[in-house]
Amino acid sequence: MSCPYSHPNCPQQKLPANAEGCPECQQFLKPCTQCGTRNRAFANFCRSCRAVLPTTRGNWLGYKGSTQRLGLNTASPPAWDPPRWENLEIRETTLKLQLGENCRSLLGYDRHLIAIGQNGVIEIGDPQRPAASYRSRAEGPISCEPCIDRGVLYLGSPWRLSAWSLGGLTLANPQLTSLWTLPLSGTPVQALTVLDNRLYVTVYHQEGRREVQVIDNLDRTPPTAPRVLHAASRLSWVAADPASHQVIFFSQEGNSLQLHTVTPNSRPELTSRPVTLPTFADPVPIAFLGGKAFGVFGDEEKLCRIDVQSAAFEQALDTDTKLFSLNRDGERGWDGDGVRTDTTGVVFMRSGIRDSFTPLERVAKGSPVILQGCAAVLGMMDGRIRLYDILHPPRNEVRRLSDDGEPIAALASFQNYVAAANTKGIVKVFELRGKGAAA
Repeated sequence: MSCPYSHPNCPQQKLPANAEGCPECQQFLKPCTQCGTRNRAFANFCRSCRAVLPTTRGNWLGYKGSTQRLGLNTASPPAWDPPRWENLEIRETTLKLQLGENCRSLLGYDRHLIAIGQNGVIEIGDPQRPAASYRSRAEGPISCEPCIDRGVLYLGSPWRLSAWSLGGLTLANPQLTSLWTLPLSGTPVQALTVLDNRLYVTVYHQEGRREVQVIDNLDRTPPTAPRVLHAASRLSWVAADPASHQVIFFSQEGNSLQLHTVTPNSRPELTSRPVTLPTFADPVPIAFLGGKAFGVFGDEEKLCRIDVQSAAFEQALDTDTKLFSLNRDGERGWDGDGVRTDTTGVVFMRSGIRDSFTPLERVAKGSPVILQGCAAVLGMMDGRIRLYDILHPPRNEVRRLSDDGEPIAALASFQNYVAAANTKGIVKVFELRGKGAAA
């Protein structure tokens, strides 16, 4: 099968069976699991048999990587044999983006990095083709964590949501195409969540109320107008599980804490159950894995596990938890492992090994990023990123984004890359690979 791109320097030759990128033009190739045809980046349907293309493994689609909010990159780890830290190379790529403003979010899709500035600047680049970077601007400020679903980038700013198609970035004259803009009754906050053709958004109102709203029929242009699912004075982040097709979030009124489960096409659509736990920090990041909800609750900031079906408290995992990310057992539930930060350092949950920070060291923003079976990454206030050997912590290596020590503002991991951005909008990408691997 020939290269799907109309590149003047790319002959229509037969592609190698396992090629991730075209040997000539270096552009990303997306394989069809039905017929084996290679397709362009951001494509949703095979150009040959029209089958739905699977999501590329190792994409970073939103806050903490996915709708489950695990902070986990599930791509196969780079080939480093034997798996010892000294056999892994952490190489700075030549892809460097300059937003010119504080970075709001980093996303990864089909080997492309999407960097989004606080005021709406969008920079998109491919580490294998750094010269082909693309720059655009959306209306800002960006008030919530963006997300990507099926090649569409969703952004939120005060009083509005917008959708942008990424498919045009593979054209001879690349373009980011506006699909629609919908008005909102307030400011979108926290993280946008897409599941099963629906977009969930938490909206903040000036009087202090918050609402979880849902937009149906994302496959239409424009989709259905937003409608309110639940309102409360305090709301957690939203998490969703593609396997069970459920969405969860917590709410609090006074001392009453509830777990809410959204199950589309069921009656009732929203189920609310009381939870016998203390109040949560506002807002509390949560994770949803294997039918269990994970969140931080109470004055002691306990990381807790809760059964979603019954809302029953199951286990307190640790106190003084600021942020956390979780590993998983294949495609099933939690495997007992993860990485969490607290007041004084970082803890690797399965082993209990701690790496304590000095008084001047602090994690800047965002949960730890886990590359499954390989590394864990933290962004620091002094502008460094720490890459830990997750198999043998606390061994780590340090990389710096700039000499001025600007704090890290965003982290992401896609495929075998780690991307980091600071508060001045400097974005760098690091590749993890076995030593001696071809560049």
